[in-house]
Amino acid sequence: MKNSLLLAMSLSLMACTQSGLHPNQTSISDTATTSSLSNSTLSSYSWQLVQATNKQGQAINNLFVRPDQPVGLQFKDNNIGILNTCNHMGGTYKLKGNVLSVGNLASTMMACDAPINQLDSLMSKVIEGNSTLKITTVNAQPRLTLVSTSGDTLVFKGIATPETKYGAQAETIFLEISPKTQNCDAGVRQMQCLQVREVKYNDQGLKSYASTSWENFYDSIEGYTHNTNERVIIRAKKYPVKNPPADASSAAYVLDMIVEREQVK
Repeated sequence: MKNSLLLAMSLSLMACTQSGLHPNQTSISDTATTSSLSNSTLSSYSWQLVQATNKQGQAINNLFVRPDQPVGLQFKDNNIGILNTCNHMGGTYKLKGNVLSVGNLASTMMACDAPINQLDSLMSKVIEGNSTLKITTVNAQPRLTLVSTSGDTLVFKGIATPETKYGAQAETIFLEISPKTQNCDAGVRQMQCLQVREVKYNDQGLKSYASTSWENFYDSIEGYTHNTNERVIIRAKKYPVKNPPADASSAAYVLDMIVEREQVK
């Protein structure tokens, strides 16, 4: 029995090794169906890297050094952005048929520790120039496969953008968020509410209004992580939610950017 168990484990490990997958990579189903490829489809999702192999089918493990922040792609208005590398990277692109053409990527100049500092050059090597794209659907989730001229194959899963998810135009709002939270009633349950104040800016980017009183904020803000040692002003997108459940909010909030940040004791 013991020998049988060891043999089964050995065969399992051999299968993983031969597939060329790093432990942080996800195996892609062979039952995927092909979807239409267009600028609109590309920009409807944020693309998160789940698998990467070189021409020989070996895993490119150095692209998976940030399991909590996977490398990704974002397409908008003929611009491509590379997400979760060391620096912010981006450039223009053209899509002709299934061929993606990307010029030289511009980048900020921030320094990062190894091995994160390798991500910029690795992604530049794959993304710049011409590559072929294919979009498939696996279990109702879109997958983007990119094959570079050098033969590297990167597979991304599509995460719907807020515009795609909520299907509505967002209202842009500014909120000052206190480091303190407050016990509050949310229907039949108790929760910790953020304390917020509304802020407005004029066309010159100067504050034109700031509420003097803190209010309970009963919703969550997608992409925002609260810090009890920090006061922030954020810019958020507020999306109307169609037909919300009786105990749910009629609006969804998504973090757009941090406008101000102040450490407090």
